[in-house]
Amino acid sequence: ETPCVAVENTLGEELSLLQPSSIPRLLELAGKAFRLAETSLQIFTVAHIFTPPDEESQNLAFLFIQKNPSSLRSSPVLLLKSHITAIFRSASYSPVFSLHTTPPPLAHPAQCAALLYLNHAVGELFTLHPDICTTFGLPTSSAAASVNLDTLFALPPEPNIFRPLPLYPHVSYDITLSRKHVSPPLQQILEKARSASPLLIDLHVTDLFDGKPLKKGEYNVTLHCVYQDPTKTLTEEEAKKEHEKVTRMLSST
Repeated sequence: ETPCVAVENTLGEELSLLQPSSIPRLLELAGKAFRLAETSLQIFTVAHIFTPPDEESQNLAFLFIQKNPSSLRSSPVLLLKSHITAIFRSASYSPVFSLHTTPPPLAHPAQCAALLYLNHAVGELFTLHPDICTTFGLPTSSAAASVNLDTLFALPPEPNIFRPLPLYPHVSYDITLSRKHVSPPLQQILEKARSASPLLIDLHVTDLFDGKPLKKGEYNVTLHCVYQDPTKTLTEEEAKKEHEKVTRMLSST
């Protein structure tokens, strides 16, 4: 249970407590509105929340619900993560997501991430707890996020750095790997692969798939690799040689 701040001289029992989170109000709205949604429902609110003993903060809360996600890539929590990242970056903030050691009561204990900026915790992103989804009649994959705006805006935004256009073209390749959910986190694998070649300037996920004919607990991930030499135009042989280094690193972890 989440402790609440009591109101003195309240007008009634339903107004006797100050809200410690704005997500429950979103859940009430979602429980009514989701029946009318065609494929998905995305709602947010900005509200003041109160936590004992007397802390008040301005909070931004999101709720992302989708009917029958077709694949791992269309998972609401991953889509919500992408939306939050885009929103933050448009305001000159670059968020970092890290494993949450103390998930909030509404969160699935195994699917919760802390939202960090400049090593400060500013919020959390999570899949809703199955019991919460059942209570409000929502799909079990429904996702939510919460951002403490007072904490975030107290930190300095990142400066906009403009880089000159490259003088030489880049070469790109895609690679698809088969993984298991019990394997090491994909983020660790990408970090190791980025160190395999000094000419690898970008490595990111472009697709995720976990449907048939894959077995339960397995998924395929497609990565996009971009290579560039700052001093000359890469030949195809040179690019392939660098790509082989990265491929070996990815396959060995």
